[in-house]
Amino acid sequence: MNAPAPHCPLGPLPAELRRRTRQSGRARALGVLLCAVLLAACTATGPKPLPGELPLSEGPLGPGDTEAQLEAGRAALADDRPWYAVARALALRKASNLAPEGRAAAEGLLEDAVQTAARQATHSDEFDLVSAELLPRRSRAIHAIGRGRRLLDERRSMDAYRAIAALEREHPTHHLRPEAGEVVARAGMALARDGGRYLLFFTNRARSVTPLEYLVVEHPTHPGAAAAYAELATLYEEANRLDFAIDRHSDLLLYHPESPFAFASEARVPELRLERLVRIDYDRGELIAAERELEGWIARHAGKPGAEAEQARVVALLAECRTRLVRHDLVVARFYARTSKDYGVRLHAGRALEKASAAGFVELAEEARELLADVGPTPVADPPAPATDSPAAATDSPAPATDSSANFSADSGGAPAAAGTRR
Repeated sequence: MNAPAPHCPLGPLPAELRRRTRQSGRARALGVLLCAVLLAACTATGPKPLPGELPLSEGPLGPGDTEAQLEAGRAALADDRPWYAVARALALRKASNLAPEGRAAAEGLLEDAVQTAARQATHSDEFDLVSAELLPRRSRAIHAIGRGRRLLDERRSMDAYRAIAALEREHPTHHLRPEAGEVVARAGMALARDGGRYLLFFTNRARSVTPLEYLVVEHPTHPGAAAAYAELATLYEEANRLDFAIDRHSDLLLYHPESPFAFASEARVPELRLERLVRIDYDRGELIAAERELEGWIARHAGKPGAEAEQARVVALLAECRTRLVRHDLVVARFYARTSKDYGVRLHAGRALEKASAAGFVELAEEARELLADVGPTPVADPPAPATDSPAAATDSPAPATDSSANFSADSGGAPAAAGTRR
């Protein structure tokens, strides 16, 4: 017996609504089918065997299958089909019953094939023939570096940097770290010298901070990191982020003291310290640090061939730094003069007079003398009290009694004595 049709509280559905419902159902089915086709296409990508060639291994291996697959992979590599050799070695590695010696041979074939493919590739898209996530660590490092180099050739610097960053997130201790650092260094410096824009408003030069910072953090001793430190310091100076610029100049001097960039960075650090000071009555420590760094530069580089122009600039900076130190003490001394703190005037004005006289600042030295003249000389300290066993102590009158009982009258029953007798 047929079940009654469900009752619709709104009455029978209109014909137009029933037609739209059927169409939406067919659209959903078509969408599911399209997704399945795309998924199959994605999983089936990769090089295919030639007609009549041994197929890729699937499932457990039979007797002699390991050697046959290895021979087919070597033959493909010899025929300049390295990506097919990569696919065959990857398929062989998936076998559950692969012997250890067979796995080692497959790993060797895979690494040789990836290296040959990376060397022969003419476009970065070729590396998409094999999924990088399926490769072991050594082969994946070769794959990522080869891809990064091709991306650099195509002027896709950020993509080259991202390829290396993705590799080192998974395998930070891979065996090709110098080569990876080279790719990142080339990417960062290419962006730093690129005068173009992206997304209309942003410059590629500002974008270079990301790969350059990655290089100096992850590969600080790489030979290309010296130029990266110098370029980062310049970028931060352009953005008026002087604290970061000083840090990068200082890191350059720490990790690459013999670099050609170190000579300019050593003089630039104290100059930036002076630039970022807002008021001369604060940050005396920064002024002292800058003075010490400038004096060190002169001691190390004065008189060297080719350093004449830089030496003249450093000498001028040192004079400015010492002038600021003197003015700092004069400002503080005037503050103490307004608040009638003579000891503060003597301390800061005296220090200003000493440094101004040594540096030959005649006018500043005269200002310091005037401040010292207003407060007069330092008071002479009182002489120490004579010892009790000295002749002077013997001639002195005896000291009054200090016992608390002297403040009470003997006949008052312990009551306090008159006010006139109290000490």
